[in-house]
This record gives sequence, structure tokens and C-alpha cells, in this order.
Amino acid sequence: MQGIIFTEFLDLVDEAFGPEVTEALFEQVELPSGGAYTRVGNYDHEEIVALVVALSGRVNKPVAELLYTYGYYLFPRLMELYPQRLSHCDNSFDFLYAVENEIHTHVKKIHVSAEVPTFEFPKRDENHMEVIYNSKRGLADVAHGLIARCCDHFEETIDIDLTDLSGQDKTRVCFRLTRQASE
Repeated sequence: MQGIIFTEFLDLVDEAFGPEVTEALFEQVELPSGGAYTRVGNYDHEEIVALVVALSGRVNKPVAELLYTYGYYLFPRLMELYPQRLSHCDNSFDFLYAVENEIHTHVKKIHVSAEVPTFEFPKRDENHMEVIYNSKRGLADVAHGLIARCCDHFEETIDIDLTDLSGQDKTRVCFRLTRQASE
């Protein structure tokens, strides 16, 4: 998993819960990397899972809620990192399509060993879009937060309905997006 995912997560923990909580996580969780993350490094995704689980116990919030919050937090950062690849996006549907077809493609070209989630788009029209998230990591709650913040960014009212197609693993999740009519 790309290091930026770790560094941004730790920034969120610092901002939301304080640096002392971040330090406590490093003391609580034994990390093979030692917790020395760089934006461009690659790390085992199990490390972020362990950090989120430890954070959940420390701040008494469900893991799913923390992952959603992280996705919501991460969205503006992606906009900053990939402005040239996203500047043509005028709405949430265009942005989500660009994540798969431009950002993930770009990341895989630069980091050949990167394992990014994939998105399928079995249905898309002006007011509806289905996005199927696929990742063995099961971090669909992060994708949910990203999608919600994306809708807020484009000032669109979009209902998000999700179905875990993998059972309860969240490794394959269908997000059904319905754009509400403007009033």
C-alpha cells in the first residue's frame, strides 16, 4: 500500500485526536516497518488495519466509522496531488470515473507493484451510477467516505446506497449513487 495512505492517516489522527494519541498507537501496535512511513514508500496494508483497530479501541469509535472518516478526510488531498488529472471533472460521476481510469492507471505506471483498488461502472447515466469497489484489503468504508466528500465537493445531493457483494468482508461492494434533482 502506498505510503501516502499511511502519512495522511496519521495526519488525520494528529488533527482529530492529538499527537499524543498517534504516539500511543505506535507504542501499542508492533509494526514491521517501525511506523517510519514516507509518502512514496510501500507498506503492508495490515499495518494500517492494525493502527485503525488500535485507534478504535482508544477513542471508542467503530472501525467502519474511522475508515469512513479517513476517506472523507483524504478526498481534498487527492485533489491537491492530482490536479492535472482531475481538473476536467465537473461532477462526482466524472471524478469517480477518473479515479479508476486516470489516477489508478497513473499510480500503476509509476509504481508497478502497487495494488490499488479497482472500480467497475456497470451502470451510468445522467442521474445514476453504480460503482463496484474491488480490493482484497476490504477497505470499502474508505471508498464510501471518499465518495461522500466528492459529492460535497461538487455540491451535489447524491444518495449513496451500498451493498456488500462479498458478504461481510467489504472486498467487493456496490455503491449505487442517485443524483437528486435540483430545486
